Amino acid sequence: MKSHLQFLQYLLDDLSRWCCVDTARDYKTITSRVEEEGESFLTITLPDFANSFQKSLQRGEVRKADFPGFRFRSGLPAFLRGFLSRIFDSQCGTLLEEPDILCIWAVRQICLVYGKVEKDCSEERTFDAYVRYLENESDVRAWDALLNDLDNSRVAQSALPLYLRWTEYQRLGRLMWRDVFTKVDLKSLPERTHTTSWSRSSGGALNF
Repeated sequence: MKSHLQFLQYLLDDLSRWCCVDTARDYKTITSRVEEEGESFLTITLPDFANSFQKSLQRGEVRKADFPGFRFRSGLPAFLRGFLSRIFDSQCGTLLEEPDILCIWAVRQICLVYGKVEKDCSEERTFDAYVRYLENESDVRAWDALLNDLDNSRVAQSALPLYLRWTEYQRLGRLMWRDVFTKVDLKSLPERTHTTSWSRSSGGALNF
């Protein structure tokens, strides 16, 4: 753990010199969060921050809802604010007309440096993952059973609204995509199967 934090301190020091940004508060935030949350802050939370940062770049603005668990000051997260203020407007969070490319690279380096480290998760996270897997498996089986009931016309009263929505989706799907899939099916067939030659043989039969 100490080696990870020490490496991050060296990285922050280098990036602060290159970008002329003060990173002292950022390192304090990292150390305190690691003490509270463990290495998952480095391997999970910071990569999530990078994903939200990428979304903000694509959207052209920062939204507080995309950075859960991070304190905001004005329009930007307090964490890595020195870099972010060179990329987004510090008051409203909109992307600057000429964002600092080096600062964009620096934020990604800090947040993703431990994103691909392979380590065992805590027992709590492992248990939560198993619970979510079982819940998803149960939902899939319930959905399959409902579809089977729909096919066999055995619809319980509680499932009637879903059944009505399902039949409506089917009807709309046929109306919207019927011609499209018909054309696709015809194009996928050999030419002789859908191109008719209306020439009669001497016996009066049609040749296709």
